Amino acid sequence: MQDSTGASISGHQLQIQFCNGATVFDDLDFEIRSGQMVAIVGPSGCGKTTLLRAIAGLQDIHSGCLRFDPPLAQGRGMLGYVFQKAALMPWRTAWRNVALPLELIDKPNAPRRREHQTLASQWLQTVGLQPDDYQKLPEQLSGGMQMRVSIARALITDPSVLLLDEPFSALDDLLRIRLGLLLQQLWMQRKRTVVLVTHNIQEAVQNSQRVLVMNHGNLLGEVAVDLPYPRTQAMVGDGVLLPYVDQVTHMLQGSEDE
Repeated sequence: MQDSTGASISGHQLQIQFCNGATVFDDLDFEIRSGQMVAIVGPSGCGKTTLLRAIAGLQDIHSGCLRFDPPLAQGRGMLGYVFQKAALMPWRTAWRNVALPLELIDKPNAPRRREHQTLASQWLQTVGLQPDDYQKLPEQLSGGMQMRVSIARALITDPSVLLLDEPFSALDDLLRIRLGLLLQQLWMQRKRTVVLVTHNIQEAVQNSQRVLVMNHGNLLGEVAVDLPYPRTQAMVGDGVLLPYVDQVTHMLQGSEDE
């Protein structure tokens, strides 16, 4: 495990254009501090996933500057990415899916195969899978279990930055809350920089320290969520999240009325 907390991420005057010439962002500025848990929330098509992909290096930036501090070492698994779908390789067992990033970093290094297997098993245990599940193929796992495997795969290299693109959107509400609590626990243990993209306002508020609000390719503002962790379901019942949810909702409604 690395000793430092996660890297900070900043963007200055970012402009992104698609091949058809459509501009997604025009002079977008943002900052995510080291070790923060930040959510980016907004309606479908607002540009939040495009921004996440740009941070991950999966989307070209037309102009502007995107910076990590400290810089991320190339090819060493310093950035983890959890996709909207689990995106597991169907022919690999759960533990072999989790071990894949280590195999790619080490290349074909047979002597380290057992070490990879041990670490993958430890991460599968951390995210809540039972030993009987480690050798199962993705088709033998439920949707929630597949997402747990995907999260373990993203974390096995102990990245400085973890990016999540609506990872819970296809899950039922109870499982969404459970995996959100798992994400909070992992963040509290390691204090890496976590960026969660979602269109679910309550999910954004319940999991993050800051909520960046986006619409129409613009960053409308942010809401700081000054609540202790872990953020349990009891908080929802007590209504303590509601003022923050209302702030985000009003910000988005105001952007639609303009």
